[in-house]
Amino acid sequence: MKTWIKAFLMFLIFVLVSVVWIIGIIFADFKFFILGGIILCFLSIYVFKNREELKTVRTDDGDVMEDERNHTINEKAGNITYEIIIFLMVSIGVAILTLRDIYPQFQTIAHILLFLTIINFIINKIAKFYYKKKL
Repeated sequence: MKTWIKAFLMFLIFVLVSVVWIIGIIFADFKFFILGGIILCFLSIYVFKNREELKTVRTDDGDVMEDERNHTINEKAGNITYEIIIFLMVSIGVAILTLRDIYPQFQTIAHILLFLTIINFIINKIAKFYYKKKL
């Protein structure tokens, strides 16, 4: 079997494990967590045994030179993606908080989501400040 097919199958198995864990979270069933963990253990053993072969899927034989433009474009794209994720997390947290009269059981989740978003934002700003000072 070709290496890229093996890599794609492993990716599909990782997606399956994620779906199994999400189902376990939704239905609060511990059996799904155990099943996902077992699948992940077998997949990790396979990846560990074949790691040299799987590295060839990600390598490129051509010489690609990174320049400052590519770096700047990637940095801006990453920042925009991060800002969109932060905006979505805050929006979801505020939406859940506004529905606290209808769904009072989700109020704790909204507070945790907003708290983690604020912590994530603060850590990001500290890291950006640190690395800009370092350069």
